[in-house]
Amino acid sequence: NPLLDLDTDCILDVEATPARFAAEVAATRTLVSRAGTRLGIEPESLAADKAYGSGPLLGWLIDRKITPYIPVIDRSRQRDAFFTRDAFRYDREADTYRCPADKPLGYCGTKRANQVRVYRSHVADCAGCELKPRCTVSRKRSITRLVSEDARDAARALAGTDAYVHARRRRKRIERVFGHLKRNLGLRTLKLRGLAGAAEEFSMAAAAYNLQLLARQAAPA
Repeated sequence: NPLLDLDTDCILDVEATPARFAAEVAATRTLVSRAGTRLGIEPESLAADKAYGSGPLLGWLIDRKITPYIPVIDRSRQRDAFFTRDAFRYDREADTYRCPADKPLGYCGTKRANQVRVYRSHVADCAGCELKPRCTVSRKRSITRLVSEDARDAARALAGTDAYVHARRRRKRIERVFGHLKRNLGLRTLKLRGLAGAAEEFSMAAAAYNLQLLARQAAPA
């Protein structure tokens, strides 16, 4: 995983990880934190692909005043036949949801294991509701809200803005840098074993890339 400065195309840092989603997301925190401690750089924004759009990472970035130009991972629409959570309106002040029939679903607890808040309707409200066949087969409807949903909402609000579109367009340069590292600097296959070996090869390739970048910038026009 590299951390690239999109203003200069310079690779600021690299972090070798196993090819696992959770490890790659954790590497993002490591890289951003090290940029502050080693280089004195606090990024103003971060662009990444949707694999990095989890609530905890988005919340961590927002807490550090880093604007996340990252698509949000959203599985709330993966429910057949019934109203999805998008059909329910959240009232932030009351911490309740309103169903399509405008009945409340109140907060009833948090599942700590998967970090979700649970909201449920009243049995009496659902009993005679004409929309119930499209909502639930249970006596009442339950929906969940991630503890980090506020951060996800903030990231969603950025999508489509000029700044978001610009950042997403610039992010494609990362793929070109990856291609250069693999094609021209020997990272298509690694020669050293283990994470330590991968980190060493990646660091050397990043240093070579940065030196090439400096040489091109210093060359007479």
